[in-house]
Amino acid sequence: MSAGPRVRHAAAANETIVVRIWRWVKITIWHVFYGQNEWQRLCSPTGAGVDEEERIVRFRTEMALSTQMVQTCNVVFDNEPFPMDATLHDVATRAKLDERDATLMVNVRSCLQRCNFVNKVYARVCALKNQAYSSLEPEHEEMLEQLWANLKPDTRREGGRITKEWGEIGFQGTDPMSDFRGMGLFSLVQLNHFAKSYRIEAQHALGESNHPTRWYPFAVTGINITAFMIELIDERLLDVKLYRHAANGGYDAVDTGLKQLHDIYAAVFTRFNKLWVDTNPRDVMAFPSIFQSLKDDIRHELTLKSFRY
Repeated sequence: MSAGPRVRHAAAANETIVVRIWRWVKITIWHVFYGQNEWQRLCSPTGAGVDEEERIVRFRTEMALSTQMVQTCNVVFDNEPFPMDATLHDVATRAKLDERDATLMVNVRSCLQRCNFVNKVYARVCALKNQAYSSLEPEHEEMLEQLWANLKPDTRREGGRITKEWGEIGFQGTDPMSDFRGMGLFSLVQLNHFAKSYRIEAQHALGESNHPTRWYPFAVTGINITAFMIELIDERLLDVKLYRHAANGGYDAVDTGLKQLHDIYAAVFTRFNKLWVDTNPRDVMAFPSIFQSLKDDIRHELTLKSFRY
């Protein structure tokens, strides 16, 4: 399902009356003095002084606010790659751009390529999320064992594969497979990345999660953070964190984009742990409200970075 309606709603909701008036004045003045519409103003500049990340954010904002681009917006903000040439022609037609202007069209294509790159990354995420964990898959089992080894390198489980010892790293039952049902393999991949690539932060969070009174379930928290990441992806609020990695848009770049999502996940987990410790709740019953507070703050921060008027 396309995230286009959500992007359009978010762009409109964050456009205050003052911003709306200023935007109208700016567009009108630019058209009168330079004979260019907003699309031409955004995509005509070229050279070393152009901030491409700023341009793509303004490009996506203009697309979200344009009444002529509703259908195109649904295509561009889908979680699947779109046909580049057809979409480029569609944007040019709706925005009344001269397709013979090589510089202009190169810049429009560049913006669309960045959007398409993000879609490729999200398609990979969806595939991982939809892939169920299976105890019959040796690769899945190995990843689970790696998670234990990274979090508790000096401790060997005595109970084997099915054991309540999994609770020591925050799983709910004797078999972690049941906890992965909602977020699939993606949640295990993200937990593993945090435990392996951010070992100090992960070990610290695991230690705090086992506090005698203000404990929280480490692994289950990680799965909840993965679910939050999916929410942000569905709202297209993580796009701005990925545009810079769209250099060639190839397979390696998609891997880099996926790693960037895992790094964001690690930052969110670390931030949650700090908030939990600083709040010093009486017990785990405070988890929903504290986690929601963190989600609200992060969503607000990302929204401010996702649109430029």
